[in-house]
Amino acid sequence: MSVMLSYRFLLPLVAALAAVIALLVSPLPALAAVTLSVPSDLPSEVTVGDTAVPTTLEFENGSTGAEGDGLPSPGHADVLTVDSIFATLSCTGGGGPCTVPDVGVIVPNTVAGANNDAVGAAGTACAGINFEITETATPGVYQFTPSSTVSLTAPDGTPQSGMDYCRADYTASVLAMPTIDTNGDGEGVQTRYRVTVNVTHEDAGLADSTGTDPVVVNPPPPTPSPVPTPTAAGATASPTPTALQVVALPQTGGTPGSGLSSGAQAALLLVLAIMVAGGGMTAALAARRRNE
Repeated sequence: MSVMLSYRFLLPLVAALAAVIALLVSPLPALAAVTLSVPSDLPSEVTVGDTAVPTTLEFENGSTGAEGDGLPSPGHADVLTVDSIFATLSCTGGGGPCTVPDVGVIVPNTVAGANNDAVGAAGTACAGINFEITETATPGVYQFTPSSTVSLTAPDGTPQSGMDYCRADYTASVLAMPTIDTNGDGEGVQTRYRVTVNVTHEDAGLADSTGTDPVVVNPPPPTPSPVPTPTAAGATASPTPTALQVVALPQTGGTPGSGLSSGAQAALLLVLAIMVAGGGMTAALAARRRNE
Protein backbone atom coordinates (compact mmCIF):
# COMPACT_ATOMS: atom_id res chain seq x y z
CA MET A 1 0.00 0.00 0.00
CA SER A 2 2.79 2.45 0.83
CA VAL A 3 4.48 1.71 -2.50
CA MET A 4 1.29 2.52 -4.44
CA LEU A 5 0.92 5.78 -2.56
CA SER A 6 4.49 6.74 -3.40
CA TYR A 7 3.91 6.20 -7.14
CA ARG A 8 0.70 8.23 -7.02
CA PHE A 9 2.56 11.04 -5.30
CA LEU A 10 5.37 11.06 -7.87
CA LEU A 11 3.20 11.00 -11.01
CA PRO A 12 2.15 14.68 -10.84
CA LEU A 13 5.76 15.72 -10.26
CA VAL A 14 6.97 13.71 -13.25
CA ALA A 15 4.27 15.24 -15.47
CA ALA A 16 5.16 18.76 -14.35
CA LEU A 17 8.86 18.12 -14.98
CA ALA A 18 8.13 16.77 -18.46
CA ALA A 19 6.13 19.89 -19.33
CA VAL A 20 8.97 22.14 -18.22
CA ILE A 21 11.49 20.18 -20.31
CA ALA A 22 9.23 20.32 -23.38
CA LEU A 23 8.93 24.08 -23.00
CA LEU A 24 12.69 24.50 -22.77
CA VAL A 25 13.58 22.41 -25.79
CA SER A 26 10.79 23.59 -28.10
CA PRO A 27 11.84 26.27 -30.67
CA LEU A 28 10.91 29.83 -29.84
CA PRO A 29 8.77 31.70 -32.35
CA ALA A 30 10.80 33.94 -34.65
CA LEU A 31 10.72 37.63 -33.83
CA ALA A 32 9.15 39.73 -36.57
CA ALA A 33 11.09 42.77 -37.74
CA VAL A 34 11.20 45.05 -40.77
CA THR A 35 14.83 45.12 -41.84
CA LEU A 36 16.62 46.64 -44.81
CA SER A 37 20.17 45.55 -45.66
CA VAL A 38 22.47 48.13 -47.28
CA PRO A 39 25.74 46.47 -48.46
CA SER A 40 29.01 48.14 -49.40
CA ASP A 41 28.89 50.30 -52.52
CA LEU A 42 32.37 51.73 -53.26
CA PRO A 43 35.63 49.87 -53.89
CA SER A 44 37.68 49.52 -50.70
CA GLU A 45 40.55 51.54 -52.22
CA VAL A 46 40.66 54.45 -54.70
CA THR A 47 43.25 56.98 -55.93
CA VAL A 48 42.99 60.75 -56.38
CA GLY A 49 42.54 61.38 -60.09
CA ASP A 50 40.33 58.34 -60.74
CA THR A 51 37.43 59.52 -62.89
CA ALA A 52 35.34 56.39 -63.53
CA VAL A 53 35.25 54.44 -60.26
CA PRO A 54 32.61 51.68 -60.59
CA THR A 55 30.07 52.26 -57.84
CA THR A 56 26.75 50.63 -56.94
CA LEU A 57 23.68 51.57 -54.98
CA GLU A 58 22.40 48.42 -53.22
CA PHE A 59 19.68 47.57 -50.72
CA GLU A 60 17.69 44.43 -49.89
CA ASN A 61 14.59 43.43 -47.93
CA GLY A 62 15.88 41.52 -44.92
CA SER A 63 12.64 41.44 -42.90
CA THR A 64 12.06 38.46 -40.61
CA GLY A 65 9.15 36.58 -39.11
CA ALA A 66 5.64 37.54 -40.17
CA GLU A 67 7.05 40.75 -41.65
CA GLY A 68 8.99 38.82 -44.28
CA ASP A 69 7.44 35.36 -44.70
CA GLY A 70 5.51 36.31 -47.82
CA LEU A 71 2.23 34.93 -46.40
CA PRO A 72 -1.00 36.92 -46.30
CA SER A 73 -1.03 38.51 -42.89
CA PRO A 74 -3.03 41.68 -42.12
CA GLY A 75 -0.90 44.35 -40.54
CA HIS A 76 2.43 42.90 -41.62
CA ALA A 77 4.82 44.48 -44.10
CA ASP A 78 6.33 41.86 -46.46
CA VAL A 79 6.55 44.32 -49.40
CA LEU A 80 8.69 47.41 -48.85
CA THR A 81 8.28 50.51 -51.04
CA VAL A 82 11.26 52.84 -51.36
CA ASP A 83 10.47 56.36 -50.24
CA SER A 84 13.84 58.15 -50.55
CA ILE A 85 17.54 57.39 -50.99
CA PHE A 86 20.47 59.55 -49.85
CA ALA A 87 24.21 58.93 -50.23
CA THR A 88 27.32 60.63 -48.93
CA LEU A 89 30.34 59.36 -50.84
CA SER A 90 32.89 60.86 -48.43
CA CYS A 91 32.24 61.66 -44.79
CA THR A 92 34.40 62.83 -41.87
CA GLY A 93 32.72 60.69 -39.19
CA GLY A 94 32.62 57.02 -38.21
CA GLY A 95 29.51 54.88 -37.70
CA GLY A 96 25.99 56.25 -37.69
CA PRO A 97 24.47 59.04 -39.77
CA CYS A 98 26.91 61.29 -41.58
CA THR A 99 26.52 64.71 -40.02
CA VAL A 100 29.63 66.29 -41.59
CA PRO A 101 30.30 65.36 -45.25
CA ASP A 102 33.88 65.70 -46.51
CA VAL A 103 32.89 67.85 -49.48
CA GLY A 104 34.76 67.51 -52.77
CA VAL A 105 36.65 64.28 -52.00
CA ILE A 106 34.56 61.68 -53.86
CA VAL A 107 31.64 62.78 -56.03
CA PRO A 108 29.22 60.93 -58.33
CA ASN A 109 29.48 61.52 -62.06
CA THR A 110 26.27 63.18 -63.19
CA VAL A 111 24.82 64.82 -66.30
CA ALA A 112 22.32 67.59 -65.64
CA GLY A 113 18.89 66.71 -66.98
CA ALA A 114 19.92 63.24 -68.18
CA ASN A 115 17.95 61.44 -65.43
CA ASN A 116 20.01 58.25 -65.90
CA ASP A 117 23.06 58.89 -63.72
CA ALA A 118 22.52 55.44 -62.17
CA VAL A 119 20.91 52.52 -64.01
CA GLY A 120 19.02 49.64 -62.38
CA ALA A 121 20.61 46.22 -62.90
CA ALA A 122 18.82 43.43 -64.75
CA GLY A 123 17.37 40.67 -62.61
CA THR A 124 16.72 42.95 -59.63
CA ALA A 125 13.71 44.87 -58.35
CA CYS A 126 14.95 48.07 -60.02
CA ALA A 127 15.71 46.61 -63.46
CA GLY A 128 14.95 49.16 -66.18
CA ILE A 129 14.65 52.00 -63.65
CA ASN A 130 16.94 55.01 -64.01
CA PHE A 131 18.04 57.16 -61.09
CA GLU A 132 18.75 60.88 -61.24
CA ILE A 133 21.50 61.95 -58.81
CA THR A 134 21.30 65.51 -57.46
CA GLU A 135 23.13 67.28 -54.67
CA THR A 136 20.86 68.30 -51.81
CA ALA A 137 20.88 71.58 -49.91
CA THR A 138 23.59 69.99 -47.76
CA PRO A 139 26.81 70.00 -49.83
CA GLY A 140 28.24 66.51 -50.23
CA VAL A 141 24.90 64.73 -49.70
CA TYR A 142 23.26 63.35 -52.85
CA GLN A 143 19.71 62.15 -53.46
CA PHE A 144 18.91 59.28 -55.84
CA THR A 145 15.48 59.76 -57.42
CA PRO A 146 14.10 56.73 -59.34
CA SER A 147 12.19 57.19 -62.59
CA SER A 148 9.43 54.92 -61.20
CA THR A 149 8.45 53.27 -57.92
CA VAL A 150 10.86 50.72 -56.47
CA SER A 151 9.25 47.93 -54.42
CA LEU A 152 11.00 45.04 -52.70
CA THR A 153 9.13 41.75 -52.29
CA ALA A 154 9.41 39.49 -49.24
CA PRO A 155 12.89 37.93 -48.82
CA ASP A 156 13.42 34.96 -51.14
CA GLY A 157 16.32 33.45 -49.20
CA THR A 158 18.93 34.24 -51.85
CA PRO A 159 21.14 37.21 -50.89
CA GLN A 160 21.68 40.02 -53.41
CA SER A 161 19.41 38.70 -56.14
CA GLY A 162 15.74 38.59 -57.10
CA MET A 163 12.88 40.98 -56.58
CA ASP A 164 13.67 41.59 -52.90
CA TYR A 165 16.94 43.27 -53.91
CA CYS A 166 17.79 46.45 -55.85
CA ARG A 167 21.10 47.38 -57.45
CA ALA A 168 21.84 50.44 -59.58
CA ASP A 169 25.23 51.06 -61.18
CA TYR A 170 26.97 54.42 -61.62
CA THR A 171 30.48 55.90 -61.56
CA ALA A 172 32.28 58.36 -59.29
CA SER A 173 35.38 60.57 -59.41
CA VAL A 174 38.03 61.01 -56.72
CA LEU A 175 38.96 64.69 -56.64
CA ALA A 176 41.03 65.17 -53.48
CA MET A 177 42.48 63.58 -50.35
CA PRO A 178 40.18 63.44 -47.28
CA THR A 179 40.57 66.34 -44.88
CA ILE A 180 40.17 63.92 -41.93
CA ASP A 181 41.39 60.33 -41.66
CA THR A 182 38.31 58.55 -40.29
CA ASN A 183 40.29 55.51 -39.19
CA GLY A 184 43.76 56.61 -38.14
CA ASP A 185 45.08 53.05 -37.73
CA GLY A 186 47.90 53.36 -40.24
CA GLU A 187 46.08 51.55 -43.07
CA GLY A 188 46.11 54.57 -45.35
CA VAL A 189 43.98 57.70 -45.24
CA GLN A 190 40.33 56.70 -45.06
CA THR A 191 36.96 58.30 -45.59
CA ARG A 192 33.47 56.83 -45.09
CA TYR A 193 30.78 56.05 -47.66
CA ARG A 194 27.18 56.15 -46.40
CA VAL A 195 23.81 55.33 -47.92
CA THR A 196 20.45 55.83 -46.19
CA VAL A 197 17.31 54.24 -47.67
CA ASN A 198 13.85 55.13 -46.37
CA VAL A 199 10.99 52.69 -47.07
CA THR A 200 7.28 52.63 -46.33
CA HIS A 201 5.28 49.54 -45.33
CA GLU A 202 1.80 48.81 -44.06
CA ASP A 203 2.89 47.69 -40.60
CA ALA A 204 4.69 50.64 -39.08
CA GLY A 205 4.73 53.23 -41.83
CA LEU A 206 8.28 54.52 -42.34
CA ALA A 207 11.56 52.74 -41.68
CA ASP A 208 15.12 53.49 -42.68
CA SER A 209 18.48 51.76 -42.79
CA THR A 210 21.99 53.16 -43.14
CA GLY A 211 25.02 51.34 -44.51
CA THR A 212 28.53 52.67 -43.96
CA ASP A 213 31.92 51.39 -45.12
CA PRO A 214 35.52 52.67 -45.04
CA VAL A 215 37.32 53.65 -48.24
CA VAL A 216 41.11 54.09 -48.46
CA VAL A 217 42.06 57.11 -50.59
CA ASN A 218 45.56 57.08 -52.09
CA PRO A 219 47.36 60.27 -53.20
CA PRO A 220 47.91 60.81 -56.93
CA PRO A 221 51.06 59.24 -58.44
CA PRO A 222 54.06 61.61 -58.70
CA THR A 223 54.62 63.40 -62.00
CA PRO A 224 57.69 61.89 -63.76
CA SER A 225 60.69 64.21 -64.23
CA PRO A 226 61.77 65.04 -67.82
CA VAL A 227 64.69 62.89 -69.10
CA PRO A 228 67.59 64.99 -70.53
CA THR A 229 68.79 64.17 -74.05
CA PRO A 230 72.15 62.29 -73.83
CA THR A 231 75.19 63.76 -75.71
CA ALA A 232 78.58 62.24 -76.62
CA ALA A 233 81.49 62.83 -74.23
CA GLY A 234 83.12 66.20 -74.88
CA ALA A 235 80.56 67.13 -77.51
CA THR A 236 78.56 70.30 -77.40
CA ALA A 237 74.92 70.37 -78.36
CA SER A 238 74.41 72.20 -81.64
CA PRO A 239 72.97 75.66 -81.18
CA THR A 240 69.37 76.07 -82.09
CA PRO A 241 69.06 78.06 -85.33
CA THR A 242 67.58 81.47 -84.84
CA ALA A 243 64.61 82.23 -87.04
CA LEU A 244 64.93 85.35 -89.16
CA GLN A 245 62.51 88.06 -88.21
CA VAL A 246 61.43 90.78 -90.62
CA VAL A 247 61.62 94.03 -88.70
CA ALA A 248 59.47 96.92 -89.72
CA LEU A 249 61.84 99.75 -90.60
CA PRO A 250 60.98 103.42 -90.82
CA GLN A 251 59.69 104.55 -94.17
CA THR A 252 62.40 106.28 -96.28
CA GLY A 253 60.61 107.26 -99.42
CA GLY A 254 58.98 105.33 -102.18
CA THR A 255 55.32 104.51 -102.28
CA PRO A 256 53.56 105.56 -99.00
CA GLY A 257 53.03 102.59 -96.66
CA SER A 258 55.51 100.33 -98.49
CA GLY A 259 58.64 100.98 -96.35
CA LEU A 260 61.88 100.12 -98.17
CA SER A 261 61.93 99.46 -101.86
CA SER A 262 61.80 95.84 -102.97
CA GLY A 263 65.46 95.96 -104.02
CA ALA A 264 66.58 97.31 -100.63
CA GLN A 265 64.54 94.67 -98.79
CA ALA A 266 66.04 91.87 -100.87
CA ALA A 267 69.57 93.14 -100.21
CA LEU A 268 68.92 93.39 -96.46
CA LEU A 269 67.55 89.83 -96.27
CA LEU A 270 70.58 88.53 -98.21
CA VAL A 271 72.99 90.20 -95.77
CA LEU A 272 71.12 88.79 -92.76
CA ALA A 273 71.11 85.29 -94.26
CA ILE A 274 74.89 85.45 -94.88
CA MET A 275 75.47 86.58 -91.29
CA VAL A 276 73.39 83.71 -89.81
CA ALA A 277 75.06 81.12 -92.07
CA GLY A 278 78.49 82.44 -91.18
CA GLY A 279 77.73 82.27 -87.46
CA GLY A 280 76.60 78.63 -87.77
CA MET A 281 79.74 77.65 -89.70
CA THR A 282 81.94 79.34 -87.12
CA ALA A 283 80.29 77.44 -84.26
CA ALA A 284 80.62 74.12 -86.14
CA LEU A 285 84.35 74.70 -86.83
CA ALA A 286 84.98 75.60 -83.20
CA ALA A 287 83.25 72.41 -82.02
CA ARG A 288 85.27 70.33 -84.48
CA ARG A 289 88.59 71.81 -83.24
CA ARG A 290 87.65 71.01 -79.62
CA ASN A 291 86.91 67.38 -80.52
CA GLU A 292 90.26 66.92 -82.41
